[in-house]
Amino acid sequence: MEGPQIRALAERLNRALAGKMIDRVDTPANRWQANVVLKHCAGRSVKQITSHGRWLIWHFDHGVSWMLEPTGPWRWDIVPIAKKSDGQPSLAGRKLLSLTVLNSFRVQLVGKPLLLTQSTETMWQIAELRDIGPDPLSTPLDALALSRCLARAWHAPIARSLLSQRRIAGIGNRSKCEILYAAGIGPSTAVGQLDEAARQRLAAAIIAVLGAALRHHRLHEDTPPPARVYDRAGQRCAACNSIIVSDRSGRDGTWSWYCPGCQAPVHEPNLFDYLSTQTPATAVTAVA
Repeated sequence: MEGPQIRALAERLNRALAGKMIDRVDTPANRWQANVVLKHCAGRSVKQITSHGRWLIWHFDHGVSWMLEPTGPWRWDIVPIAKKSDGQPSLAGRKLLSLTVLNSFRVQLVGKPLLLTQSTETMWQIAELRDIGPDPLSTPLDALALSRCLARAWHAPIARSLLSQRRIAGIGNRSKCEILYAAGIGPSTAVGQLDEAARQRLAAAIIAVLGAALRHHRLHEDTPPPARVYDRAGQRCAACNSIIVSDRSGRDGTWSWYCPGCQAPVHEPNLFDYLSTQTPATAVTAVA
């Protein structure tokens, strides 16, 4: 789950819960170490629900915040309560959290995220959030700001740098591929080889792709946005009619889908490039 989908979820939950009191908090016994802290939020009001990158953040009116990051599939269900006499909700299956709101509806989490609780004042000091990068959905990103985010990564492939949450928060593999396609940059291009024009294109592409994904998820919460290259290997590029390919040239631990026509790789020639253009006999002589 990527940043735009988390942001759309945060907006939906904020509309339903902001300013409302949580009557009770139910969690499965012996499932979360934070049960005691969670239940201390019963009888408190939700101040705001927002997000930063892949983190869903709940702020309560008594200065406590929840920070949740999905580690796999999850969903948040808003379920009306038929009768006010309904007792404790069933937490069978994969339901890990149930919030009863104003005795009128419940918000139930299905899934198993990483959950942290912290005072709102000090939440950005914990290790998981202290070094996280800016969220382009919240913080303006231009070529200069992008250069700061990618500092000290000049030799790394741009594909790997974009997936680092310590540099830019909220970009996943799908968005990475679409961003690089929109900017016309090959996934194996080193950060240090991006000139000013390329950085401007990349910054604009990050804003455009993440913004389009957010607008899509506001209408279609659980379906991915349309893709121009992601997961389309073997199909034709709509811009240049080249065949879209996928490989691990980005060296980021994931597959990269890209158009070799629109995203020509930019790199300095090295020995392996030279050897690949020689016949075997010539190559052996050259190395010797």
